[in-house]
Amino acid sequence: MSESTRSERRRQPRIRYEAPATVAAADHKLAASVKDISERGLFCFTDANIEIGSTVDVIIMLPKEAGLPVSGMVCCSGHIVRSSISSGQFGIAVEIDQMAPVPYV
Repeated sequence: MSESTRSERRRQPRIRYEAPATVAAADHKLAASVKDISERGLFCFTDANIEIGSTVDVIIMLPKEAGLPVSGMVCCSGHIVRSSISSGQFGIAVEIDQMAPVPYV
């Protein structure tokens, strides 16, 4: 599938935003590096493979300038819809079901 075809299927435009994150899947927490994000999805790299269909929470700091409905420390809850591997890193595409601020403790 070409990039232009993939872009046409997206409901929201992706914002190129690179930031560290934490991915929680089942009872594991992994360091991650987000590459882009939208209201409905994000793409990031991790050191471990997570199966397609798995439910995940991605914790990330989002600036107001990203133009998303929430900013600050955010939890993006969703599921893996695509995965790939490149240079020993696992890329995962997450379809976001809910994006909510993380309460400060």
